[in-house]
Order: sequence, then C-alpha cells, then structure tokens
Amino acid sequence: MAKRIREARHYQRKDAAIRLLAEHAKPAIRRDFRASLGHLGSLVPTEQVLQFARAGDWFNVKRAINWAHYREVLKAPFGRLAKLRQAGAELGVQKINGSFAQARRRVRFRKGGQDSRWWVTKASSESPGALDELFAKDSIGDRFNFDILDQATQDRIRAAQDELIRELETQARDTIDTIVMNGAREGLAAEDIVGDIRDMIGLTARQGQAVMNYESMLRDLDPGALMRQLRNSEYDAVFQDAIDAGEDMSEVAISKMVDDYIENYLDYRAETIAQTESVRAINSGIQDGYQQAIDRGALPSDAIRQFWQIALDEKTCPVCLSIPDMNPDGVEIGEPFDSIDGPMDAPPDPHPSCRCSLEIITDLDKVPDDELGKSYIVKYSEDQPRDEHGRWTASSGGSQNDPFRSLSSAELRTAADKVAKEMGYDSSKISIRDDQQTFILNGQTMVSGGLAYTSGSRLGQIEIFTNLNSDNAAGVIVHEIEHQKYQAFIDAYYRDNAAMQNDPGPAPNPSGQYWWERQGGSAAIMSPDGSLKGVYAEKYPFYTAMHESFNSVDSAVFENGDGVSPYSYEYWRGVRDGTIGRQSAMHETLAEMARLKYETGKFPDHMGPRITSYRGDVKPTQASIKAGESAWRKLYKTIEKMYS
Repeated sequence: MAKRIREARHYQRKDAAIRLLAEHAKPAIRRDFRASLGHLGSLVPTEQVLQFARAGDWFNVKRAINWAHYREVLKAPFGRLAKLRQAGAELGVQKINGSFAQARRRVRFRKGGQDSRWWVTKASSESPGALDELFAKDSIGDRFNFDILDQATQDRIRAAQDELIRELETQARDTIDTIVMNGAREGLAAEDIVGDIRDMIGLTARQGQAVMNYESMLRDLDPGALMRQLRNSEYDAVFQDAIDAGEDMSEVAISKMVDDYIENYLDYRAETIAQTESVRAINSGIQDGYQQAIDRGALPSDAIRQFWQIALDEKTCPVCLSIPDMNPDGVEIGEPFDSIDGPMDAPPDPHPSCRCSLEIITDLDKVPDDELGKSYIVKYSEDQPRDEHGRWTASSGGSQNDPFRSLSSAELRTAADKVAKEMGYDSSKISIRDDQQTFILNGQTMVSGGLAYTSGSRLGQIEIFTNLNSDNAAGVIVHEIEHQKYQAFIDAYYRDNAAMQNDPGPAPNPSGQYWWERQGGSAAIMSPDGSLKGVYAEKYPFYTAMHESFNSVDSAVFENGDGVSPYSYEYWRGVRDGTIGRQSAMHETLAEMARLKYETGKFPDHMGPRITSYRGDVKPTQASIKAGESAWRKLYKTIEKMYS
C-alpha cells in the first residue's frame, strides 16, 4: 500500500516546544508516581485485613483500607503536572500574541474571568463607556496573559486530578478483587492473599494477574518465565539449571524473583502513567490558554482550529493515524476529533503512552478589529424582569419577532409533537392545559410549566400549561418527558427485581468450580455485592442496569451533587431538611439535566459550587463535585439506553 502523504501541520516535529516541554518534565513526574505507587502497600492495615480475610469477609477487606489516605498519597505528583499544564497554556498564549504581533494588531480582551455574558450585559446597562473599559488593551503592553487562578481553569485542573485519582483507586480495587479470586482458586492462606494485596495494590488487575502467573510459572518450572520482559534476568541461569535438573527452586529464590518482577512492573507502570499524563497535561494546557482567550473575548471560537499531530515513526498506532485523515481541516476548541475508534478530545485519549500532540492555528481574518466583544452582549440576563406567570418581559411588547413571546395552545401542541418525536415519546400522551397551577417548594410559591403523572391511572400522561413562551416551552416539555422515562426505568427495575426474587435459580452442580455453583438456587443468581451472575445479568437487564448505575453507588454521591440548576437544588435542600423525599430530588435533577442538555446540546456543568455559594451553604469539594457529575451522567445515559 502506498504511504499516505499528509499536510505538514499533521506531523509532529521532534524539536517542537510542546514535545520538549513534556519530555523534560516526564522524569520527575515518573519519580513522583513511582514513589506514590510504592507507598500504597503501607496503607493496608495488615492485622485488621487479616481478620476479615480469615473470616472470608472480602467485602470488608477492601473497606478496611484507608482509601482517603490512598487518594492523598496519589496527589503528590500533581504539583508537577499542574506546572506542566501551565507551561502548555503559556505556550498557547505565546502563539496567540505572536499571531497578533505578526499581523501588527493589538490583542483586545476582557479583564477578569467572570462570565462574559453577565459582565457585558451589566457593563452596557450601567454606563456607555463600560464596554471600552472591559475590552481595553492589557495593562502590560498589548499582550494577552494567561491567568492560572481563573476559576474555570482551576476547576478543569482539579477535575483532571480527581479523575485520574479516581481511576487509579478503581484499578486498585479491581486488583484486590483479582488477587482474592486467584487466592481462592489456588487455595491460598489468608496471610498469603493479604501479603499479595500489600505487594501489588500499586498495579492494575491485569498487571497483578501477570505477577501471579509469573510466580506459577516459576513453581511449575515453565520455560516461558524466561520470556517475561520484566523479569530480573540475573536469575535466568539459576532458573534454567532448575529446569534442566527437574528440581523445584527454593521458596527464597522464588520470593526474590517475584519481588523483583513486582518492582519492575511498578517502574513500568510509573513510566506509562508519566508518559500518558505529561502528554495530557501539556495538551490540556494549550487548550486552557486558547479557551481563556475565547472566554475573555480575545478570540472568537470559530477563529481557532485544532489539528492532531502524529509522530513520524512506525510506532504510531492505527487509531492515531486515522485522526488527521478523518479531520483534515481540524476541529474547534471543545469539539472532539473523529477516529476509527470513536470521538477523541485530545492526546492521550486513544491509548496510554500516546505521543501525539495538538497544533492550534488562529485565523485572524475572523477576529474583528474594532468591534470585538459585541457578540457577547445578550439581550436577556438572569435579572431580566418577568411577568406574574414567570415569563420573560420584553421591550418589544411580545411581537412575532420577540424571541420570548408567549405561545398559543396550537403552537404548544406543535412544539410538544416535535419534542416528543425527537425524544422517542408518544405525543398522544401530552395534552395542553389552558390554566395555571402553583405549588409550594421550600416556602416559595412556584408556577407550574408542566406536570408529569408518574403513578396511578394517569401514569405516563403529561400536561403542558399555556404560561410558557418560545424560549422555555421545549425545555419544559423535555423536562416532563424525562420524568416519565425515569419512572419507566424504575418500574421496569421493580418488575425485574420481583421476578428475580422468585427465580428458583439453577440446580446444584456438584462438579462446579465455585461454591455457589455447587450450592445452586439463589446463591447462583446474585453475588454478595448485589450484582447478578452469568446469564441472570442478561435475563434481568433492568435490574442489572439499575444496580450498575445507581444501587452500587453511595447515595451520598448523588445527594452531594446538589442538582444541576437552582430548581433541582431546592429539592435536595428539602431532602436535607427532611421535607422532600430523595426520589423526588432524583426525578427533578434528571429532568433538569435533560432540559439543559436539550437546550445547549451538551451535558450541563455540575452546578454544586455556584449554587451553594449563592445560597450561602458550605461548598462541596471538587472531588465530590466530579464524582457526582460522573455518577449522574452515567445514570442519565443508562436511562436513555434502557428506554430506547
């Protein structure tokens, strides 16, 4: 096959600054991760874990580990990653300033990092000269400067840290499960299993299994052990002599060889993490720099294109190679790249140890010279007056050109049919109600926009009130449909659960490998953690889906999220006050997620910090916010999948 020739911008130069910065930082990042991984075994409380292991209580074996301390230990390397990410952002800002300087143009941008639409609306309304002050040239020359303390940037950095720590913790828990299962299969003593947990908690489950396989090969005098790349080759001659003589190696020798194998695997894993995360940090940093330029008005988003750059050697994988070919004209900031393996946001998304990078190019022809910033002015803000029905008021008097004009019953009927079709819902179940209804929420009188019947004889029915307008009607309809989707999911789960409880299960299998196979019945249906075994997971799909997306998650993770809008937040406040049931708050949060996703085209940001600071409550931690966001989105996607 002929070699494909791509434009130069799709190839990574070995002396490119983005690559050199990542390579320079990688050794120190590797050392930090290696030290952290090596320390994790000391966090396993041996005596306490042994008690649970001897009793066969493997669930509490994992719970006994100080996971909070585990997460703190893993935070150590992130200081260097944050500095590398900042270096990437500064590199991006240098390119931005260089582009303007080359074109002999000033960089105009908004000072400060608050929400652009709010500030411009406020400025334009308070004084005619406010926009000139907001969009003034920088106080130091005419350069755009990166603000590492920008709240949105800090949130992204913290989210990246929390995501990696959560991934490493999940991998550690999976490793423990693998060690326990292997120990039970091999008939190992509790002391041996706990020892393996201490030694290998810093490895992935797959790596831990490789270590245990290597030990078995040594005990079986399997010559394949000599092919393991991470072995200590100093013992090759000794092992070969044992094979030739047909004599087992001593326990001391086996223990030493396995220990060295584990140490080498920890080195390998630290190297992999360092390569992967240094690439992620530098590329995310460049995106941070350009995103700030967009947020602060220096550049419109359509003036920026991201291009995926690949390394010029035979090691580049097919997935990475496909990205420049499938995105020859690049993508906008925030838009994923297409690939043969699905959408990719940035390197190293395709795989660990990815060496690719981003090249971001600015088209200054799309940057207005004197009128920069007017596109940020919005006619309506959160402070815009509303009428007695909660509708936006407009100076145009509700004309046909008013984007927020009231809708007639016929127009609402058309809107309901359109939205129902898009969401796969039976539009005949939606009716238009030409009156008003109010309700009390935490002492506040609220005006209903819609009503979903989730129980009783009218289950599945939706009523839409005529107090809606062209701005909020579709969102309200989506909100009410999501109520019905979630309720259908719950009802299907209860049906599955009832059928599963009455399932007699398989007959006992005396020759089964596991005790529950030999016992049969209900023991062969459900695991101790509530998940279903084998074919039963498929037999009862709604039970399985609910377990994986909700029942197996700590309820506090959902509750601490505080919802995704002020409206759903009020329900969680009611839950904490004991005046509202948790299920109602779950309903409203999912319905608000659906509304916001429909209106914006993407999942809403987690609103915990903004809402709680506005309400004066204690802010949740960023780790809590990220965990809640992940759990909510998984549940939402599960509902969509099961409903379809």
